[in-house]
Amino acid sequence: MRRNQKVLYKSVFVIIILLSLTTTPVYSDLKSGLTGKVVDGNDKGIEGVTIKATLSNKIITQGYDSFTTTTDVDGKFSFTNLFPFSSYQLEFWHKKWSRKEKEITVSVTTPPHGETFEIEQSIIIEKILNEKSEIINPQTGGKRFIKSINGIISDSLRGIQWYIASNDGMDWNRANQMVIELTTAGGGWRMPSLKELKSLYVQGLGSKNLPSPFQFNGTWVWTKEAVGSSDARGFLFNEGKAFTGLRSNNRGRVFAVRP
Repeated sequence: MRRNQKVLYKSVFVIIILLSLTTTPVYSDLKSGLTGKVVDGNDKGIEGVTIKATLSNKIITQGYDSFTTTTDVDGKFSFTNLFPFSSYQLEFWHKKWSRKEKEITVSVTTPPHGETFEIEQSIIIEKILNEKSEIINPQTGGKRFIKSINGIISDSLRGIQWYIASNDGMDWNRANQMVIELTTAGGGWRMPSLKELKSLYVQGLGSKNLPSPFQFNGTWVWTKEAVGSSDARGFLFNEGKAFTGLRSNNRGRVFAVRP
């Protein structure tokens, strides 16, 4: 009886080992791809951006934890060995950048084994701070906004110029007329679009959530965008929000931009 028991135990032990060997997945054969593009505020690709993909689920076997790639001359990048059906965090860095803010991150989910997922929308990077809390040009690493002695603020990324036309509150019609008639540095000024004003907003930067050259006496600025027969749009820098209000509101500040 004891001999039969020993044989039985040995047989069960062997069967368990065989089952464990045959059911263990071969993770090294599982691969999925990911492609995308990194651009600046002008939709121009940024070359040389280092992108690190880190696996969010650390339970998965080793070998898929982290991968690194670099954008090409058009700002395009690709990964080919990511773990399928998994969440990855993408972090972006460039040797020309030196920031104090948190890492720029994007969350993505990989496709099934053997497939490649393309991030349809370009990843826009345009608000990067240096060690002095100044916004830099992501293409060059140099200061993005430079203010001249006559108050003209040049944007090296977008290729436009800004001017704080009035620190006094005024209604939209008066503000629009003032900018049209502005002759500073040769004229040619206009009211900014909502998109242009939003491009200046950086939460927590300075007292107004704005780069230092744009500090002004107020909380919001008019845009050029009229709505209906009596309204216009403005942007609240203290809240980072756009709004639509009466053009007769005389508390809006005035920025000018060209071209």
